[in-house]
Amino acid sequence: MLLGVQSAQAVQPAEDPRPSLALMTSLPIIWGEGDIDDTLAGRRQSAQSYRFLETRYRLTVLDVVDEKALGAHPVLMLAQPRALSPHELAAIDTWVRGGGRVLILADPSLHWPSVYPLGDPRAPLAVTLLDPLLDHWGVRVDLTSIGRHAAPVRMNLREGARDWRLSVVAPGAFVATGKDCHVESQGLIARCQLGKGRAVLIADADLLSDPRWGEEGDGNGPAIGALLDGLLGISRDAALGISGDAGISRDSTPKSLIAGKVRFTAIFPILTFLLLCCLAFFLWNRRRN
Repeated sequence: MLLGVQSAQAVQPAEDPRPSLALMTSLPIIWGEGDIDDTLAGRRQSAQSYRFLETRYRLTVLDVVDEKALGAHPVLMLAQPRALSPHELAAIDTWVRGGGRVLILADPSLHWPSVYPLGDPRAPLAVTLLDPLLDHWGVRVDLTSIGRHAAPVRMNLREGARDWRLSVVAPGAFVATGKDCHVESQGLIARCQLGKGRAVLIADADLLSDPRWGEEGDGNGPAIGALLDGLLGISRDAALGISGDAGISRDSTPKSLIAGKVRFTAIFPILTFLLLCCLAFFLWNRRRN
């Protein structure tokens, strides 16, 4: 009997250390675009951004937003979601004000590369439909800002103690209309303190597409990961071994110089000991003579 209990305990899966994250999106990052033939031929695959999120977080993709779904997760990511009903918008507002945290990608002019023509219901939403929620929170997208960066551009943002870069396309610009939100990074980012909860808004969703995500070195992953981790209230530097230069470091000291200092500090006691031994031998030999 004891052996059976021990065997049952042995096969129990280890607890997943990844933090929980709920995701709702109209963007084709989960399965890619195409039909059943594309699926069978292996031409459909998830986006790099989705694979990044899936590796880093315990993802739950939501089809419907309600109190029960939101209550099971500490953080929600809304990435250019479909049109939400008034009930869903109210559920998000109530959840955030009660302590929930949300990262919202609200793009007023999506340039996502799609196999479907503009207006096709299978294509990702060309414009954000979250205006009622954002207006309620005291922030809106400045429509005159659309097209200020028609070509891909890299913009800076500040999260935690580091600077990060995001590759975006034709981003909008937020304007604060109330006291609960403030904008930064030339309007690309809005941060709202709503009751006990928080919301971080980005006026671009093209940053999740493969051309933008994997651009130039680490791409957009570190910046989005930093924003989500900030909402989760966690730091991966020590727990997951994330290097201190993952962002744009403000410390210009070369890593090779730092490594040299570390090595010298480690061997300094040994050099001191050897020097003392040599000095003692010299004195002993001098007294003999």
